Amino acid sequence: MEFKSNIDEDILLCDDVRNSVNTWTADVTSDGRFADTLDRYNRTARMKVLLILALIAAAALVTVFSLQYGEISTGVIGTLQILWDNMFGNADYDDYITHWTLYRTPPIIGAVIGGAGLAICGAVMQSVLRNPMADPYTTGISSGASFGAAVAITSGALLAEIPSLTVLLAFVFAMIPVLVILGISKMTNAAPITIIMTGIGVMYIFNAGTSIIQLKAGSSYTAALENWLMGNVQLVEWGDLLPMGVIVGAGIIVSMFLANKINVLSTGDENAKAMGIDADRLRIVCMVLTAIVSAGVISFTGLIGFVGLVCPHIVRMFVGADNRYLIHASAAFGAALMVAAHLIGKNIISPTIIPVGIIMSCIGGPVFIWLVVRRNKNTW
Repeated sequence: MEFKSNIDEDILLCDDVRNSVNTWTADVTSDGRFADTLDRYNRTARMKVLLILALIAAAALVTVFSLQYGEISTGVIGTLQILWDNMFGNADYDDYITHWTLYRTPPIIGAVIGGAGLAICGAVMQSVLRNPMADPYTTGISSGASFGAAVAITSGALLAEIPSLTVLLAFVFAMIPVLVILGISKMTNAAPITIIMTGIGVMYIFNAGTSIIQLKAGSSYTAALENWLMGNVQLVEWGDLLPMGVIVGAGIIVSMFLANKINVLSTGDENAKAMGIDADRLRIVCMVLTAIVSAGVISFTGLIGFVGLVCPHIVRMFVGADNRYLIHASAAFGAALMVAAHLIGKNIISPTIIPVGIIMSCIGGPVFIWLVVRRNKNTW
């Protein structure tokens, strides 16, 4: 039997097959529907970019407002001038207003960096684990980091000899929940809700360990440990901003490069493997990345929860689940939210400062309940 290269001459093909082949091989640019679809996509992409820029601008405005807000202030221009002079060593450190401005600046900048870092951790984890309730807090990573930091804080002389001991132990113990989650998901092919429940179980174990340390700690460490466990950006000093910025900045850059692969992984391991992506290795890389970033934040600011849970969900309502936009938007919104929470905590019952971790818990608790209800309706 002779086969024809021209499908119109091949007697083995029916008309439906010929029509389908012609449709698929036609020049789509000549179809007006293709142009309309492409135009809608471009408009949507531009709107997402504009929203990200608006969130960045909002974070900048909230930060500048918080820097100059208070009874002792020279206004926005004066505050920025003081910070500019401080960068180049020209500030008048004997001036009272300058001294007060430089004193309250590190916690605010720390809130910006910490909020951005924890928010991207939540965005990445929710996509990788395909679970709307995943974040460093609910998966136990934050509790592991807090346990390691508590060990370092109560170590006394050893901490004085090794200044980076807090960051080191926070990272080491933050990796334990990651390894447990990855191990269980690998051995049992666990569902996403099982992974979260495992993380919550690990969180309770580390919280119990931290409580034991708190009970056994001497009186000289109790106040510092309690202040740290409440999550307080007031702990951040000028020397902490550089390592925090490097860790979070590197985490944001790496997550941006992985955004396309994370998008594919979020649709399922089978689809990822079909696209040539090693799903297991990518999941491990992302979990280690979130552990490093969250530990790098928590070791300086204390235990702060729900930032990674709240921010990605709110942002996802406007930019969608595409991580190419979600990661940027979450970082900007997380920074703005953390600074706003710090500002509220400083002024709501002034002169007493409510730690930002308490403010975020007040926000995150109701949102978590809403997510549980929403999850049961399978709308995520």
